[in-house]
Amino acid sequence: MGDLVNPYIAGNPVTGEEMFFGRENVFAFVRQALTGRHRDNVIVLYGQRRTGKTSALYQMHRHLDSRYLCIFVDLHGLAINGVDGFLWDIANTIVRALRKEHQIELPPLKRAEFMQDGRAAFENEFLPQVWNAIGDRHILLMLDEAIRLQEQIDAGKLDKSVFEYLRHLMQHSDRLNFLFALGSGLEEMEKEYAFLFSVGLYRKISFLTLEAATALITQPVKDYYRLEPSAVDRIFGVTSGHPYFTQLLCHVLFNRWLQLRRPLLRSDDVNALLNEVVERGLAVLKQVWDDSTPAEKAVLAGLSTAMGKRSHPIGLAEVDRAWGTLDVVLPDNEKAKAVRSLVARDVIIGEDKYQFAVELQRMWIQKYAKLEWVKEEIAPTLEKWQPPPEKIIERRQLRRNKIDLAALATILGIFAALIIFLFYGMRSLNESVVSEQIQRRTLEAQLTRLVAAQATGTLAALAPASTATAGAAQLYALQLTTTALAPQCTLSSSTGDELLNRLNALRHENGVEPLRRSDQLSVLALQSGLEQANGLLRPDNLDSAMYQGCLLDDLWQGLSTDASARRILLSPAYVSVGIGLVPGTLNTVVLKFSAPEPTPTFTPPPTPTETPRPPRPTFTATPPSNGGPLSFTWSIESQGPDPSNPNQWRIVVNLAARGGDGHYQYFHDGLPVDDARVEIVYRACIAKPGSFWVQDGAGQIVKQSYYMFSPYCPNVTPRP
Repeated sequence: MGDLVNPYIAGNPVTGEEMFFGRENVFAFVRQALTGRHRDNVIVLYGQRRTGKTSALYQMHRHLDSRYLCIFVDLHGLAINGVDGFLWDIANTIVRALRKEHQIELPPLKRAEFMQDGRAAFENEFLPQVWNAIGDRHILLMLDEAIRLQEQIDAGKLDKSVFEYLRHLMQHSDRLNFLFALGSGLEEMEKEYAFLFSVGLYRKISFLTLEAATALITQPVKDYYRLEPSAVDRIFGVTSGHPYFTQLLCHVLFNRWLQLRRPLLRSDDVNALLNEVVERGLAVLKQVWDDSTPAEKAVLAGLSTAMGKRSHPIGLAEVDRAWGTLDVVLPDNEKAKAVRSLVARDVIIGEDKYQFAVELQRMWIQKYAKLEWVKEEIAPTLEKWQPPPEKIIERRQLRRNKIDLAALATILGIFAALIIFLFYGMRSLNESVVSEQIQRRTLEAQLTRLVAAQATGTLAALAPASTATAGAAQLYALQLTTTALAPQCTLSSSTGDELLNRLNALRHENGVEPLRRSDQLSVLALQSGLEQANGLLRPDNLDSAMYQGCLLDDLWQGLSTDASARRILLSPAYVSVGIGLVPGTLNTVVLKFSAPEPTPTFTPPPTPTETPRPPRPTFTATPPSNGGPLSFTWSIESQGPDPSNPNQWRIVVNLAARGGDGHYQYFHDGLPVDDARVEIVYRACIAKPGSFWVQDGAGQIVKQSYYMFSPYCPNVTPRP
């Protein structure tokens, strides 16, 4: 068991059958709803990000009647440049899928005809060829990430008429069926976008059932270890059966088992990993936050604050009290609208009282979206919600009156209790007059202190808000700093897949066979990218293409237009490709290709050589450690506006590790960095949470979180 492979898939769609669990109700719905009495229906599957919509599409062909030929179309992998170009991409996808998955060959497509009149070429030329080739069967066109159509329209690259034409195909092409996967329901769509799907039958894809989640948690590892029922309950309790987070937590738990090698894992093993799971799921957890409106963020932060450290249902009145401590009033209509949206998105659950649908989301918000920080983040919206000045004065006066009344009631209660105590004490002990005077003076002194305390509390309540704000700002300044890659430079986890789709589309346009993805080549490509990022010299490889850029479109534009790179990309000699991505302020992408393996012969084998192994992390050598627990500190070397972009703030942070075995690897936001000096660029005016990690050669990891504000906003008076 020395080279065990983690079976869990944390991030990518599940394409195979062995790691897919549940969703029988979804497949049953599609089977029943797809076939109509007179014509087939349009199906729309929708749900929150990472809830398994794409994985369900990959499994669909295993659950439908054989007369439906399922064609998966990832709209994020298509250029979608104009209606004609979009129809050309769809036709290309159908041709490739029929050839690869059903061994059905179609005549070559004529791009010029599509570019001249895509609608006529698709409907009058291409579709008749498809019907002749497949007999009496149907095409089920499954369009994933359908929001991409609206995005391209908003970007000016696609005309709104595409919606009308797709609806025309739905109504008049009897054997062309449509299944769309969306990230939201019909009520959240724009008018033209909603018009397209208004004829469809909807089914929401949410979390896994307890039965399916339990199978996912236990079945893939049954040959290695068992989990106590309490451990299974704990996993389901913090993920609620959310497919991505269940896979992610189980993936981290399997790695822990590789170190422990125990036959039985308990709930304590799960609890020990929750912070690491939150860190590794940072991108998805933060995406839920970024997709939320200011009102939704206010409700989420209020719920988290009111709950404290234990998840339990919370009413909106408690959210109001939490925000009331910061002199913030959330309008009732905004709260109601926010709650409806959050429930529809499966972020929170409940009716009169609410809690987080996924406990990991609450943990992230409690750590990275504290109430004071959210108040600053949504400050422009809060200003619009601000009531008239007279209402603010009235509310503050009412609060002061309540404080005064509470303090007075406390004093009177204590005073009455002391009098009763003294009365019965003197009566029972028959104390002397002197003793009575001493007790009376003691009582007077106690009352004096209580009155003074009440006065101090009243003064604190009357203190100007600026004093508290300044104190809080000073406290943040002592604890927090900022760092992060510029948001526009952050690539998604699906970048490799998108590059492969674009590469194969380019090869198809030039009459070259598509490439398949190779994990072994990807490891070698990543190694080349790390060498480049670390400044190590290496000879140029004839089978590799490398490019740097900030956005996926930049990377692809550079690769596909560079003459020398293009010769490699379009070489028919290659059948496999590995894709390595090294994130940073300027991402490095490496494509490494290979030709088919030669036919084996019976010649004597060469002298055995050591099999190449995947690269291990490069650890920064430091002087011998004096031992002790691994720890580190960090300090800011410099900070200021980014010279190349006035809308960004630039910070250089130095990390200093000690203890452990003396060999350290540094990480920022979960990604490895070259050395202990980290240069970060991020957007001005936007607060940013994050973390630094240090790992030694023995595998020990220490983490520290941070949260910083941008010290200035462009064209705005700097903060003191």
